[in-house]
Amino acid sequence: MTGPAWKQKAACKGTPTNHWYPAATTSSKPALAVCATCPVIDPCLEWALTHEEVFGVWGGTRPYKRRQLIKQRNRQQDQL
Repeated sequence: MTGPAWKQKAACKGTPTNHWYPAATTSSKPALAVCATCPVIDPCLEWALTHEEVFGVWGGTRPYKRRQLIKQRNRQQDQL
């Protein structure tokens, strides 16, 4: 097995990669719908934030939302 153990439990396991990396003209809603049912959405999002994943749908988020979350974390760490 490669990668984090939580990936084995992911609702997206076995789906085509292009489902998670929609083109600019394609909706990400189908991918987000799968994420909404996923038992490992939290560790998936944490992995994406930690690794600064800038493309695709991860942990029920689009890239823009993850950039916001990373900036928020950085501000919180700066205040410590």
